[in-house]
Amino acid sequence: MAFEKLKLPTTSIQFISKFIPDETLVKYLRAADVYVLPYLEHTPISGTLSYAMACARAIVSTDFVYAREILQTSKKMERGRLVKIGDSQAIAEQVVDLLGNEKARHAMAHRAQEFVNTKMTWETMSLMIKCILNLYTTIGKEEEKDTDCRYLGDYLKT
Repeated sequence: MAFEKLKLPTTSIQFISKFIPDETLVKYLRAADVYVLPYLEHTPISGTLSYAMACARAIVSTDFVYAREILQTSKKMERGRLVKIGDSQAIAEQVVDLLGNEKARHAMAHRAQEFVNTKMTWETMSLMIKCILNLYTTIGKEEEKDTDCRYLGDYLKT
C-alpha cells in the first residue's frame, strides 16, 4: 500500500468519522497537512470541504459534483485532487504524493483558500441565489434574463 512508503508513526494519521463541532473541526484542520474526504457515494455538498479550503489545507477527495465544481480547474491550477469513489489505493497515492511534495501541497492549499476568500463570499452567494430566482421566474422570456447571471458560471470557474 502507498501509505507504507511514508513510514509514519500510527499517531500521525487520524480517522474521524463522526460529527464534530466547528471549533474542533477547525483545530483538526489546522493540524493536518492533507485533508481527505473519502465519500463512498455521491453526495450533494460537503461543509467540511469548504472548511478545509478556508483553512488552506491540501485536499484529496472522492469525485462528487460539489468537489469537482470547487476543486478542479486545470491540473496546473488545481485546488484539490479528485479520485474515483471507492478507490482507496488512489487516495493513498495522492496523499503520499502531496506529503512528499511540500511546494505543490502549499500551492494547492493557497489556491483553495484564495478561491474561498474571493468566490465563496456572501456577495457571490447572494448573486447566485438571485440568478437562480431570475432563471426560475423568466423561463421562456430570454429578453428579461438578468445580464449579471450570464457570466456567473465563468466567474466561478476561474
